[in-house]
Amino acid sequence: ETLRWALATGVAPVLVTSALAQGVRAIGKLASAPRGARPGDLARELGMPPWKIDRVRQQMRGWSGDGVSTALRAV
Repeated sequence: ETLRWALATGVAPVLVTSALAQGVRAIGKLASAPRGARPGDLARELGMPPWKIDRVRQQMRGWSGDGVSTALRAV
């Protein structure tokens, strides 16, 4: 939905690509982080705000390691 809105309103393609890359990188960072760590500790370690850790955890569901790798190469 957000992508359709961005394209319809004329957002520059490079900004769309940047947003996709940031999202996939965040998933990759969190997926490779130690399991069981608290969001605050992860936030400091990964350089993300604590609220983003929870959001990225939700986005991680359904992604495999190979899927993240493929998405990073595609972006």
